[in-house]
Amino acid sequence: MNKKVITLGISLLLLTAAPLSVAANEAQVSPSQITFNDVSKSHWSSSAIQWGLDNQIVSGYPDGSFRPNKNVTQSEFLAMLIKAYEATPTNFQQSDLWDTPFLDFARKNNWSLVTNLTAGQIFNRGQVAKVLTNASGKNYNLDDSIHYLLDAGLSNGKTERSIAGYKANDRLTRAEAISFIKNIHEKLDKLSAAPVKVDKYSNPDSDIKSSFGNVIPLQKIQQKLPATIVAFRETLKPFKVNNIEYTPSINDISGAMGIETNYVLNGKYLTFNAQFAVDDNYSHDFLGISIYSGRTLLYSGQAVKGQNPQTIEIDLRGIDEIMIRAENYIIQGGSNQELQLGFGDQSKYHETVHIYDISLTEKLK
Repeated sequence: MNKKVITLGISLLLLTAAPLSVAANEAQVSPSQITFNDVSKSHWSSSAIQWGLDNQIVSGYPDGSFRPNKNVTQSEFLAMLIKAYEATPTNFQQSDLWDTPFLDFARKNNWSLVTNLTAGQIFNRGQVAKVLTNASGKNYNLDDSIHYLLDAGLSNGKTERSIAGYKANDRLTRAEAISFIKNIHEKLDKLSAAPVKVDKYSNPDSDIKSSFGNVIPLQKIQQKLPATIVAFRETLKPFKVNNIEYTPSINDISGAMGIETNYVLNGKYLTFNAQFAVDDNYSHDFLGISIYSGRTLLYSGQAVKGQNPQTIEIDLRGIDEIMIRAENYIIQGGSNQELQLGFGDQSKYHETVHIYDISLTEKLK
């Protein structure tokens, strides 16, 4: 299969300046012609790096290094993945940021992205699992995406071949990135669009065991006081986005404006899952949602009018407490002016924001 290089006036050095480092589990080592001063022929990723060089997907640094352990940004990973195929992004303008066509390509194909990452921010192995699963034409939650990669031979995990051993929260490196891309390139002829609906992955022949226990609605999770008392809608009603109807099935936060509330987890849970959207009657510029554990940002996203509901999936392994924050914004004079409206406000737009089907999965005992 012949692969063409996408040229958009973007330097290969910029696109590939994201080294990959993972345990030797991720790829098989084979002899190569690599001459980087920091990648030996016995390095676990040497064959993948050589493949990336041969196909002009990655390159090295002026000092003769490859920097295999350097972290990779979301934009860099997308650029490398798309460059590995003949999927040339369109409508590139010289005035655009270098990553604009790659992000647009991913969005048009409904790939799961961290919506407000800038070109310089890194992302983790769990987010890679979601993107690669989406590029395979599938849409699963985080653990199911990892399960799929392991079953499909697109990963062998980082410390072991298991969902936990995949290490979803670890930051992606350059060596890992090119290894992932080489693996998927060998199995897929083309990149695909992902379905809008999240499906459940099932493989009765899989030797990978799920670590999931019960699914617990957010209402049943202990809040850390003092805290904003989160108001859930008493009746779950359908709402419309672009005139398409969506119906919450577990819960729906009433208003979801000005929330800043903490929940105590005590390491008992595996994942946090939720959907969020603003409906067709929304009157502000965007809804911003962020989730923290202490000072560590676990998730940050935005919803604008007309945008399909988005999925929040967070790996909670080792996390004892989370803080959920949601605010509406209007844009004035080119800058963001924050509006914290709070639950006491009974304004009509209180009904236009939906953070729903919020749940956590317990660890198996």
